[in-house]
Amino acid sequence: MLAILAITGPIFLLIGLGYGAVRAGVLTSDDIRGIGQFVLNFALPALLLHALLTARPADILNWPFLAAYALSSLALFAAGIAFAAWRGRDRAGQALTGMGMCFCNSGLIGYPIVLQLFGQRGVIAVAMAMLVENCLLMTSTLALARPAGERAQGNRRSRVAIAAQPDHPRLDRG
Repeated sequence: MLAILAITGPIFLLIGLGYGAVRAGVLTSDDIRGIGQFVLNFALPALLLHALLTARPADILNWPFLAAYALSSLALFAAGIAFAAWRGRDRAGQALTGMGMCFCNSGLIGYPIVLQLFGQRGVIAVAMAMLVENCLLMTSTLALARPAGERAQGNRRSRVAIAAQPDHPRLDRG
């Protein structure tokens, strides 16, 4: 039990410190939003990129791990969709329930825990898990959550919306 607390304790202390800083008025919710955006957009990708660039190429794509993680995640995703359908939720609700069942917090909680337990080699597993989550599961969630009528016209609408932006480079005028 003490080993678990030694690993997770610092993470939860930081979460509590952030909560206390907002409650005490030291940081505003806008400050926290900015810190969160920095972490998600710069710090976490930099950590993962560093881990991948310093790893041996043979360790980066572990196909048995990727297959096992993808298949188990898809099974949980399907179970979440089935559960939500059984509960009478609409298609978007089913997709979000499936996402909630198969996504773990790989980046913000998983990364520090894996780093403490397994070092740099474990971080590569986190990067591979995030690859599955972002490329397979997130795209599946978005595809299922989008109403059927919008899926058919989605590409054209996206091109028209991009082309209509006055300050956006024109990707397609049609």
